[in-house]
Amino acid sequence: MRNIIITIILGIIVVLCTSCNTLEKELPTHELVGATAIVDEQTALTALNGVYAYLQYDYAQSSIFTPAFSYEYSVAGALMGGLLMGGQRYTFDRALRTFTVPETDNILPNFYKLLYRIVNAANNVIYYTELLPETKISIDKKAEIIAEARFLRGFAHFWFMKIHCYFWDINSIYGPILRHEPTSIKNLIIPRSTVREGYESVLADYDNCIEFGPEKHTSVFKICRTAAKAFKAEALMMRGEGSDFANALILTNEVITSADFLLETTYTNVFLQSNDYKPNRETIFSRALSAACIAECLTHPTSQSPYGVTSYANGSTSSVYTITTEGGGYYKSLIEADARYAATWGEETVTSGNPPVAKTGMTMRKIWRSNADCPSYIMRLAQMYIMKAEALARTGANVTDIIAPLNVLRLRSGNPALAAANYPNTDAGKAALMESILNEYVLELGYENSSEWFAMVRIKDEAGNRLISKFNTYFSTDEQMCLPIPYDDIVTNKGVLVQNPTLPL
Repeated sequence: MRNIIITIILGIIVVLCTSCNTLEKELPTHELVGATAIVDEQTALTALNGVYAYLQYDYAQSSIFTPAFSYEYSVAGALMGGLLMGGQRYTFDRALRTFTVPETDNILPNFYKLLYRIVNAANNVIYYTELLPETKISIDKKAEIIAEARFLRGFAHFWFMKIHCYFWDINSIYGPILRHEPTSIKNLIIPRSTVREGYESVLADYDNCIEFGPEKHTSVFKICRTAAKAFKAEALMMRGEGSDFANALILTNEVITSADFLLETTYTNVFLQSNDYKPNRETIFSRALSAACIAECLTHPTSQSPYGVTSYANGSTSSVYTITTEGGGYYKSLIEADARYAATWGEETVTSGNPPVAKTGMTMRKIWRSNADCPSYIMRLAQMYIMKAEALARTGANVTDIIAPLNVLRLRSGNPALAAANYPNTDAGKAALMESILNEYVLELGYENSSEWFAMVRIKDEAGNRLISKFNTYFSTDEQMCLPIPYDDIVTNKGVLVQNPTLPL
């Protein structure tokens, strides 16, 4: 962890100005924040935008503004969940599919660094905005900026839990490294928190945003109170303790019935290029791409970018992700029989070169765009409908009520409605119903934000086995469900930072 935090502090000094749609991309260094950067409301807003900036992808500065929230995190869940194969990261992508990522893999630090860049930048905004006097910022605006920064801190901590921690075991000691104040030499090395403490920290940050964040949704690139409710519902569903499912049900209903977001009338409309990034529609939260980044992706069509890895029409045959035939191939049979297949996968044609040559290839249509402005669905409204169904099932609702939100999605996509008669009130019937809920996560949301993977982790068959193995036959033990912490940080922080248990041979 020492190596990564030092890299982050030094790296922020070098990289800090780039534009991304409506967001200013300016993030001052930690050392300069108090003295020259956050001195009033406008500079606090500029610094806050800098925290959001880490969600973007910038081709020219890809070591800092990585493609993590453009495709890497969604790919990780889809690979582990048995949806995809291929990929430009070669051995790392295959290791994800087979649950064999070693702690020495050179890709691991990229995930790690990004999340703590977000955490550190958010903590700077929280700390120094709190110090501003009322003559420089109103009380309400101060609370709103801090609330957004706290959301982003919780969001990054939660993704660390999703990737590197035993998120499925509330009593586990293998939780996140929680940072709640700006990084300094004094607090550079700290131990891992427990999983319970991790969830409590994330939920506290989300709650603060729900209470004090922006009241109205204005952009898919910014968070608001309703959007924070969606993310809190997701965290509660993953923790799954006590009244969590009942509270998640309340939140999903509030998001669904709010005026901030609107379900598209058809599944195809969700992914129309003309609808990308529109506010007050189905996308709840996304990230922006700058015009310069888009131009670079077009110039380098086989690069490791969302444009380069989602279509054989422009990407290299050795680097594009496609439907897997490994690990049982269950997803392939499921998606090809579903009406959403045509909007999810299909052939596209790209003409390029001199002389011009047309190339046609299988494409992930949800993500790929011919103009390279490939959207990212960090959260969209459809997920609330599926989580509502799962929460209803876990709180003892009747079958008719449980399948109702699923059928909203199925009917708009041209699929037949689920019938209550197919799910009798028996152990087998209940297990079949939970599997149908999981299938909706996979078919509706697959390859968007890894929600299908986390649903596979928590939904089990009648015998109590996780349904991961139905989609990916490489799965055998819970220890495979998270990635190790990078080896260099374990070595550097001897006795303080504890590695996840070694996977059985």
